[in-house]
Amino acid sequence: MELSGFLVARQLYLSMGGMCSLGPYFVPNTIGRESASSNYVLLVRCVEVFSVAATLILLAVFIIKPLVKEKRMSWDGLFLLAVVFLFVQEPLLNYQQHSWRG
Repeated sequence: MELSGFLVARQLYLSMGGMCSLGPYFVPNTIGRESASSNYVLLVRCVEVFSVAATLILLAVFIIKPLVKEKRMSWDGLFLLAVVFLFVQEPLLNYQQHSWRG
């Protein structure tokens, strides 16, 4: 148990250290929202609202409902949790080292 805590702390330290340092490769984004068309901004906002709603529905159907009904989580619920956590971790892993070798 101590080793896994150490590895998580190390990963957070390395990830946050690299992201917070704003090293020499980071340049400010000069393209702002004003250059995007209003239809594109509306599309992005609709996708954001749909994504949040779909996530809440999936959590309710695959995690909360089986927990209340059967007092245990289904395989689908466990898989959904794994996908949600990997969605958060994957960019952090690729930030430190590319997945591909070129």
